[in-house]
Amino acid sequence: MRFRTCWTLLLATLASSVAQGQLAVEGFVSGIFRPVAMVEDPSRANRFFVVMQDGRIRIIEDGVHLSGNFLDIRSQVVFGGERGLLGLAFDPSYHRNGYFYLYYTFATPAMGSRIVRYTRDASDERLADPASASLILEIEQPDVNHNGGTMHFDESGLLVIGLGDGGVPGDTPGNAQNLAKRLGSFMRIDLGRDDFPEDPLRNYGIPDDNPFPEGPRPSIWSKGWRNPWQWHFDYRSMNGLGGKVIADVGEATLEELNYEPPDAAGRNYGWNAREGTAAYIGTPSFLPLTDPIFEYTRAFGGSIIGGFIYRGTALGPHHYGRIFFGDFVSRRVGSVFLRVDRKTGEAVAEDFLDHSLDLDPSGQVGPSVALARDGAGEMFLIHLDGRIQRIVPDDPEASAVLDGRLAFEGLGGSARRPDILEVVIRNTGDTQVLHTFTLGPGTDDSFRIPVPRGRIDITVQGGTFLRQSATVNTGDGSATFDFDLRNGDVNGDNVVNVQDFLLLRQAFGATEGGPGFAKGADLNGDGSVNVQDFLILRSAFGRSGD
Repeated sequence: MRFRTCWTLLLATLASSVAQGQLAVEGFVSGIFRPVAMVEDPSRANRFFVVMQDGRIRIIEDGVHLSGNFLDIRSQVVFGGERGLLGLAFDPSYHRNGYFYLYYTFATPAMGSRIVRYTRDASDERLADPASASLILEIEQPDVNHNGGTMHFDESGLLVIGLGDGGVPGDTPGNAQNLAKRLGSFMRIDLGRDDFPEDPLRNYGIPDDNPFPEGPRPSIWSKGWRNPWQWHFDYRSMNGLGGKVIADVGEATLEELNYEPPDAAGRNYGWNAREGTAAYIGTPSFLPLTDPIFEYTRAFGGSIIGGFIYRGTALGPHHYGRIFFGDFVSRRVGSVFLRVDRKTGEAVAEDFLDHSLDLDPSGQVGPSVALARDGAGEMFLIHLDGRIQRIVPDDPEASAVLDGRLAFEGLGGSARRPDILEVVIRNTGDTQVLHTFTLGPGTDDSFRIPVPRGRIDITVQGGTFLRQSATVNTGDGSATFDFDLRNGDVNGDNVVNVQDFLLLRQAFGATEGGPGFAKGADLNGDGSVNVQDFLILRSAFGRSGD
């Protein structure tokens, strides 16, 4: 097992953890044929592209379902059961090049799935050019189900694809544990080059830092997946931490949620050597196995649909940092709070909540097949019956928004900002903690979070930076505050003193991955402990936080 504590949701937990009166849903659109995904236009807010399983893409713009199709590839797609058009990802430069990528299943000449690039029409941004299809890759599919298909670009511009095990019950062929098979894997590929010019079915490159460069399938990033139908990045641009949240559908008894920190390459998530944390029939192809952070039994449902870490503001501080997920079989919606260790980047799940009765008086919300979000981090539920609903707060006036602006002092050179900030909120003058979040500083050294209304104390700490506190008044619904964080706290005790000096001296000369390296001593984040780190510490010597 690796790094994490997983806990299993039991029936007794369900009875005691039902959230009441906190969330609701409102209709967004309806009448769409078998929607399976919705993605906001990266070049325009409030324009959404809805993926229909039969091979069509429709547009919702400013809440209006436009007539006509953005693209119709029904002639290319085999549709039925779990097969069809399943994934859509926009190129990071879509605003300039108009590229987008589709994942769909096909049946001739043999059964499989394809990733194909298309281009937006040059004269109409509400239309795609159907003649622009360019094949990226084909993947064998031995059966009709477990196709995966969700794709996203990571923050370095590489395309990441989640693939199921091929659909054979129990994965008896062992695809998910076979490094020679792309099935049961996450792939990570570079669309800026072609490393296989002689192969017409592989038109992509292999990133230099993929974990299995010498293996038969160097595109593989991780193994041990059954059917990661829905997964998402926790983007830093949205104050996320850069990791992945992956819902993997179980076989017979357990459904699981996984969290992968950024750059955690080459992990084995266990299937079919185990289902969740329970032993199964297969043998691991390599160790260690990485535990899910959360799993549930048939007491809650039988086919997990997920999941986003909520990074919006409308739902209030109680829901910030929670992973939301649904279940297709039970038609329920739940969430768990993701607590990330700000030193290691690993995470645990806490505080399960069942939101089903909030979202529907019957307790059955679905049939949910996907979640979606907009550019502000607000979430939607997508139902196979054609409805798309927005998740909203039961009381919109119950919380406020804090815009925090950050200044990092004592970085030196081209040092990286801290990856993880820890934010603690209290009522002013009270020692009781109301909320604790872990989030990223964003691409512009700022963060935007929901907070309680009134006078509150905010404490911010990140990596080796001294903690800072502020008192703000959010009674009118919003507040802004500048946080100046000072570097040099090697041991994290909120003071820069001789203990930090001794730890840095002990690690002096070490490089990342080598003996004696201590991440806390690498104050400028350049991968080595050297004189630059000493100078940063010296400039802050004797300082203390808040």
